[in-house]
Amino acid sequence: MMKNVNTLLDIVLPKNVDLIFAGGPKGGDINLFNMIKDRHSNPNINIYYVGFLEGDEKKYFLQNVDAVIVPSIHEPFGLVTVETIASGTVLICSRSTGMEEIIKEDCCINCGLTEKTIVTAIEKFITLSFEERNNITNRALESIKYLTWEKTANSYMKLYNEILK
Repeated sequence: MMKNVNTLLDIVLPKNVDLIFAGGPKGGDINLFNMIKDRHSNPNINIYYVGFLEGDEKKYFLQNVDAVIVPSIHEPFGLVTVETIASGTVLICSRSTGMEEIIKEDCCINCGLTEKTIVTAIEKFITLSFEERNNITNRALESIKYLTWEKTANSYMKLYNEILK
């Protein structure tokens, strides 16, 4: 429920827009997972399901979709948002979560949390020129440069050492 996938499943997609779900049921709502699979099996709905992706397969997927939608209700730190940005793909996300601390407003398209606001964000994305899309992804890439595993590990070591004192 926190990922707000149920709202994505209920939207009426603009013409010529496909919605592709990736991931698996592990750690999630099995009923929601089954709804995605059911919609995927309906040939009259342009919703697709590609399953769980990892490694090079996930990287390839993120680099070859037009945009990634993350309409989460609550997402303190969404790794998929950073992976999307690192892949050079436009991020469409809700800004009502903890992600706004990392993902600045001009680095994504805000989709809000409702069917109407998500569709509006998709329609906005569709109208962007190639240059406008590149500008968004370039700003986003610049905004996450400080996020490295080395800095994360150093922060944890510093915290650990403070606790031990």
